Amino acid sequence: MDRFAFVNCAGFGLGAAVSFFMYVRIRAGRFHPNPWLGVATSVTRRNGNVWERAHKAAAPWIRRAGVVALLASVLSGAGLIAGTEGGLGWWFTIAGAGIGSVAVLIFKFGAESSALDAAGRGRD
Repeated sequence: MDRFAFVNCAGFGLGAAVSFFMYVRIRAGRFHPNPWLGVATSVTRRNGNVWERAHKAAAPWIRRAGVVALLASVLSGAGLIAGTEGGLGWWFTIAGAGIGSVAVLIFKFGAESSALDAAGRGRD
C-alpha cells in the first residue's frame, strides 16, 4: 500500500504541475501547438488560431483540474507519511485516489468539451 500511496502522490503531483504549467502558458499567450501537452484532438490541431481559441476556453478547467490534482497529491502524501498499514494513512491514500480521479474527469470532460466547443465556433 505504500507504493500505491507514493504513486498517487507523485502522479497527481506531476499532473498538477503540468496543469499549472499549461495554464500559465495559455494565459500568457505562449502555449503553442505541440504533440505532447494540451487538449490535442484533430479538431484543435487544425491551425494555430483554433489551437489558441480552444485552449483559452479550456484554461479555467485545466486550472481546476490542477488544483484538484494537487489536493489529491497532498492527501496521498499525508497517507504515505502516516503509514498505509491500516488506520488513518490508508484513508488518506484512498481519499487521494478518489479525488485524483475527479481531477482526471474535470480535465477530460470540462476542458475537452470547452475546447471542442470553442474550436467549433468560427471555423477557420
